[in-house]
Amino acid sequence: MRKLYLSFLPLIFVFTVSAQTTIIDPAGAGGFEAGNTFAANGWTVVNGATNQWFVGPLVVPSAGTNSAYISQDPAGAVYTYNITSSSVVYFYRDVTFPAGLNDIVLSFKWKAQGESTWDWIAVWSAPTSVTPVVNLPSAGSASWNNVPTTYPGAELHGVQPYNLQGTYQTATICLPASYAGTTRRLVFMWSNDGSVGTQPPASIDEISLVSSTPTAPTAQPTALVLTATSSSQIDGSFTAATGSPSGYLVVRYPTGATPVAPVNGTTYLAGSALGTGTVVSAGPGTTFTSAFLSAGTGYDFYVYAFSTTSACAGPQYNVTTPLMGTQTTPGCTGLAGGTYSVGPTGTYPTLTAAITAISGGITGPVILELQAAYTSAAETFPITFPFNNCITATNTLTIRPAAGATNLQITSAATPATIDFNGAKYVTIDGRPGGTGTAIQLSVINTATAGAAIRFINDASNNTVTYTDVQGQNTSATSSSVSGVIYFSTANTTSLQGNDNNTISFSRIHATTGGTPAIGISASGTTTSAVTYNDNNIITNNWIYDYFSASLASSGIKVDAGNSTWTISNNSFYQTASRSVTSAAVANRGIWVTPNTGSLAPQASGFIITGNYIGGDAANAAGNPYTITSTTSAQF
Repeated sequence: MRKLYLSFLPLIFVFTVSAQTTIIDPAGAGGFEAGNTFAANGWTVVNGATNQWFVGPLVVPSAGTNSAYISQDPAGAVYTYNITSSSVVYFYRDVTFPAGLNDIVLSFKWKAQGESTWDWIAVWSAPTSVTPVVNLPSAGSASWNNVPTTYPGAELHGVQPYNLQGTYQTATICLPASYAGTTRRLVFMWSNDGSVGTQPPASIDEISLVSSTPTAPTAQPTALVLTATSSSQIDGSFTAATGSPSGYLVVRYPTGATPVAPVNGTTYLAGSALGTGTVVSAGPGTTFTSAFLSAGTGYDFYVYAFSTTSACAGPQYNVTTPLMGTQTTPGCTGLAGGTYSVGPTGTYPTLTAAITAISGGITGPVILELQAAYTSAAETFPITFPFNNCITATNTLTIRPAAGATNLQITSAATPATIDFNGAKYVTIDGRPGGTGTAIQLSVINTATAGAAIRFINDASNNTVTYTDVQGQNTSATSSSVSGVIYFSTANTTSLQGNDNNTISFSRIHATTGGTPAIGISASGTTTSAVTYNDNNIITNNWIYDYFSASLASSGIKVDAGNSTWTISNNSFYQTASRSVTSAAVANRGIWVTPNTGSLAPQASGFIITGNYIGGDAANAAGNPYTITSTTSAQF
């Protein structure tokens, strides 16, 4: 029995250290439960003449009996601080981080009111040779930034400062993995200046410090089934791995490409690159959809189990023999290239029906011509042009009036749009009969105050709207929601490429007879990364007019966050009537470009704005003056 016991004990000990070690116990020394002094709990206190640290039951703790708190009373008998006497005080202890356990989590409960950035708690660590000194650094606004200067080798932890909370909050901090195998001095700091403050001061409880080794799942999923549901989409399913991992990373590669293993600690988003592959999904589900694929193309899929049980080290991937399968999308079949009529006696009665007919693909360039008798009364709105991988730079889709057709209209009060380029590529709307000349004989109209006439969304790219009369009365002045007569929106959440390389040219973009839009062309894209921006869109040789709001900021073109490298050239911005502003500080602008201001990164660039006319009541700043009057303070 003795020999069995002795051989069993080291086994338990080794397992505990390699999996997780509690360095500071929140129910023990971290909760100040060993006694009513810092020394009794293994901490060293550095106090000054006033506003000192104490341990005891005076403040209702977050758990247990005691907590650490600041008091202006020499005996710690009150939970208040002297707001007219500055103080910087500390308590600390030395901690040894076990080698090899690099997932290090510090957490604690805290509350403190104080004064904005002048009275606060800060947390830092330093080499054991560093000893905090009362009132160093001196109290002051944002003076926690002076800690690393005052104490060489010190590192601030968490988001400073901790203050302005009257009830206990939980702070969770990931300490650097490089601390494993070292000993450092962990320091809690209270600082207040000598003027103004709100009671109570700091209280800290349940300090926890845990070090562990992050681990990946040991098993991979099985039984991958891949089904090509169209020429652009493959669906997949698999059986979950044993051991219940947190989730699965699915990555798609061109068939035969060399896979790149995911990196531990890295969180991959759908649409992001991994080597030459693309992340399809990352989550607990055992099914996935991979869309926007090329027709007649083979793809390899790799599935990795991962865990997210690590608090700080990030996802941990099982990269050993991932589940793998291959599937090929079918080639493009369907409507042959050619010209097809749309209307009462046409090949298709409506554009809606024609789009349905080509959903299976096209085998050559297709032109849909609207008959002279065409009306949009039977259309289903929005008329949506979706992603169709059989529509390419070679096999394009064009919509235009038939030769001789005049004054055609596609009109609705639909939201979000009358015509929706929803992932569409290489689609052209040409308002010229037969696609020749310069006469505009097709109008796209939206009469709703919350809808756009045309929207680009979900990576709609390489599309063109030309020689078209586009009308709307959307009253929104906020480009983060559907606004404008024409609206450029966000990227697809999977492919995340942005609405790129679209062209609006030789078109009239203006108000309906029912009201004026706040914005002519509005754009607000996805700001996840530069790749997701709406890039290289061209707005050229258009007439943009009668955009106005009496009470909100209005613009002929408003390009906001998530857009880059646009060309805006040779357009005319004007008002056909005098306008009157009714609200103070309302701006009316011809062109307003403000991409990625403030904290949004990376910043956008590459805009070319040239040759535009702003003014007058007709094209090229002709006619009478562009007139806006106001009885209040206004900006123009």
